[in-house]
Amino acid sequence: MVDFRGYLAVTAAQMRSSRRLARTWVFGVLALLFGVLTYLFYSVLQGLLSGLSASIGMLNPRFIMAGVGPFFLWVLLAVMIFLAFDVRARDARERRAEVLDARPVGNLTLLAGRLTGMVVVIWVPLLLLCLIMQGIGALSAAFDWRVGELIHPGALTTFLFVDAPTALVFFGAAVFLSAVLFRNRLAVVLVALALLGVQIWATWRLPLYLAPAFSGFTAATMQVASDVLPRWPLSEVFAQRAAMLFVAAGFVVVAAALHPRPDRGKRAVDVGVGAALVVIGAVTVAIIAIRAGADLDKREAWRQYHEARRDAAVPLLTHVAGRVTIVPGDRLELALDYQVTAPAGADQQLAFTLNPGMVVRSV
Repeated sequence: MVDFRGYLAVTAAQMRSSRRLARTWVFGVLALLFGVLTYLFYSVLQGLLSGLSASIGMLNPRFIMAGVGPFFLWVLLAVMIFLAFDVRARDARERRAEVLDARPVGNLTLLAGRLTGMVVVIWVPLLLLCLIMQGIGALSAAFDWRVGELIHPGALTTFLFVDAPTALVFFGAAVFLSAVLFRNRLAVVLVALALLGVQIWATWRLPLYLAPAFSGFTAATMQVASDVLPRWPLSEVFAQRAAMLFVAAGFVVVAAALHPRPDRGKRAVDVGVGAALVVIGAVTVAIIAIRAGADLDKREAWRQYHEARRDAAVPLLTHVAGRVTIVPGDRLELALDYQVTAPAGADQQLAFTLNPGMVVRSV
């Protein structure tokens, strides 16, 4: 069990200890500079050069989280690695391990409090970064600057309060478990960096349909980065984040059970509880992945139907006119007139293909 008062005391102590480390300030300043300079780079390109290229026009700072949000978080995860990798060795180096071991705080309370303290210390610079970028965007809107724009509030809020805290807790718990298992700081750093490398690789290499199951970035699923039809994260996103927290909790419980510090808990029982939490999280992710894969059957049916009509005559579009109604956050309506001609050699029938993502009321 976690002693709540002890948990709060350890959290506060860890925040003070982390703030005193030079590496915290170095990495924090670097993360802020990286974020602000990236935002300004996108803003200058989009504001001053978008008229020269449509590709440059796509670099809109309003949707910066969909493109470079993962890079922001990867920097913070690297900070977490170098804050947490020597959490036990630092106690021995600073000659406070014996005093800490004599305190009545349990290992689970100790590790949970330390993890929370580190997450808060790392998350605060991210909050400051978001406030700075939004401040620049607000000034741009107020004074009609060509450079700078408010970041999409849905994408920013989701990244700040859903994606970032979950990823920091997960990585911090994984580093704590590695520190207990390996006891060698270099080995802990290498394992943590390898885990971060797998996360980076998976972000770029996994199929898009598996993003809700394995990606830690909501914007990667393209669910919130839109002004035409903004959408908050679907239930699968929240389920995946809950699964990550279950796995993180399991890591912390196992690390507390295997921690060399004396503890009155039952090690075998604690390891079993931690393993059960990890299994629950893993099964949840597997279910999300299976459900995502089920949508591929529908796409395969579409593909087969189009393959069967491959030789049908396709109309040649010559003119489009009509009315487009956009109500941001509500609907997109199209009332269009198409002028088409039949290709040479076509029979009495033409095959029209309509976007399955649109609800067609009449043709």
